[in-house]
Amino acid sequence: MVLITDGIFNEGSNPLYSDAKLHSPLYTIAQGDTTRKKDIFFQNILHNKIAYLGDKFPVQVDISAYNCSGSVTKITLEAINSNETRKLNEESITINDNTFFTSKTFLIDATQSGVARYRVRLSPVSGEFNNINNYKEFFVEILDARQKVLLLANAPHPDLGALKSIITENKNYEVDIAYMNDFNGNIGKYNLVILHNLPSENSDITGILIKMKQSGVPAIFIVGMQTSLPRFNQSQEVISIAGNSRNNEEIQAEFNPGFNQFTTSEYLKNKLKIFPPLQTPFGEYKVQGTSSVYLFQNIKKIKTNYPLIAFGEQNGVKTAVITGEGIWKWRLFDFLQNQNYDLVSELINKTILLTTIKTDKRKFRTSTSKNVYKDNEKVLFDAQLYNDNYEMINDPDVKLVIKDDAGKEYRYTFSKTQNYYTLNADLFAQGAYSYVSSVVSNGKELVAAGKFHVESLQLEQFDLTARHSLLKSLAEKYNGTMMYPSHLGVLRDSLLNNVNIKPVLYESKSTKPIINLKWLFFLLMGLLTLEWFLRRFYGNY
Repeated sequence: MVLITDGIFNEGSNPLYSDAKLHSPLYTIAQGDTTRKKDIFFQNILHNKIAYLGDKFPVQVDISAYNCSGSVTKITLEAINSNETRKLNEESITINDNTFFTSKTFLIDATQSGVARYRVRLSPVSGEFNNINNYKEFFVEILDARQKVLLLANAPHPDLGALKSIITENKNYEVDIAYMNDFNGNIGKYNLVILHNLPSENSDITGILIKMKQSGVPAIFIVGMQTSLPRFNQSQEVISIAGNSRNNEEIQAEFNPGFNQFTTSEYLKNKLKIFPPLQTPFGEYKVQGTSSVYLFQNIKKIKTNYPLIAFGEQNGVKTAVITGEGIWKWRLFDFLQNQNYDLVSELINKTILLTTIKTDKRKFRTSTSKNVYKDNEKVLFDAQLYNDNYEMINDPDVKLVIKDDAGKEYRYTFSKTQNYYTLNADLFAQGAYSYVSSVVSNGKELVAAGKFHVESLQLEQFDLTARHSLLKSLAEKYNGTMMYPSHLGVLRDSLLNNVNIKPVLYESKSTKPIINLKWLFFLLMGLLTLEWFLRRFYGNY
């Protein structure tokens, strides 16, 4: 085997440390220049692929320089969008050695959700051989995971403080506390409303519920001694209670082993049974429709089929009901038992998470396999189309238009695979791209849109110094020799005179059914015909 290369590798591990399992000697032909040119470049950039809106995230930039001792360069960090390039940071770097390395760390504010594009640049120094590797771009996906929660109560209650403390342990949650008689805010700006002891005899929440339904805001009802049960039954379709809120009952929690919408730790399952009792109105509790029960009520050590926590869904919006007040006692008990609030936090946070997850009811969806691609990766799409019964179909054609920063359009048609759609759009150059897919179903045009980014590797520009020592070591490892292009004649003679290199003879055998030999068939037929003729002629028949 003959390998002609400069010995520079820019992806994967050092080839010297891998076992190629060659069955012949390896001869390397050394190309390129081993002289270190005057150059500064980015050795590496380390950053999170995902950050959260409102957070700060670090970026580590590794910088190398050769033969630049005494020079000064500036490193600049910039944020790039379609409208502007904004400088985020800038520092001067003094290069004090001809073989120089340093690392710089920057903190970036995640100020806008989506895929953020950043660039780091090094100002060139006098006499620098290669300026192409003086800049590098990277991408970070900024997720807006913040949730605004409203604790709307009939009156002050220790549960409110306990719930706020539990919820705000997660920095992505913001909690407001308000009382029904004083509330006049915009209910649509919240991702979740927790209704404590509402509706009550004094507070009708019909108007609030109408606005929540219009905005698609989910709700968690906490039923207590101030809850008006008739109004409560009219306000949701998860649980119905036939009883009187003037009479209360103490209940404890019993885990429902048939519940599978989220997982619960075994420790919490066991500890739930000894948590302090909650107060709930006395009455008969029934689960409505297809609602699912997470916890049952345990009354006086007897497990019942009355729900303590249950979930329902209507038109893609979820509702949860907790049929008891006194969660603050659970939180105190958790701390006394475990010196932390982890168990109650797990229970409440998973209840909130399940309630706030929205079911995607779109009939047409398109997505890319990832949001950021390298310029040597193919951009892949998939699409799903649903009929009125939400069955996946792929009868009509789906069109896709991709547009780059300059406004150039690329048009495609999806392939149909089983009951969905796929598309391999191949490679794209570095830049930001938007896409719009469309399909006509039942006479209506459905549209889905999105964005993706492509980052340039530029791997060949970061190391331009040939590694002939690596080629020499590789050749020796596999019983060969390293040579220069001027010695190709020597290589030819060496290969021709190598006694270990011999011609390879291959023997193959093939068989054919005799029925395929047509000439033999006609020969036999001819002989039989001749025999018949001769017998006939000489009177043997």
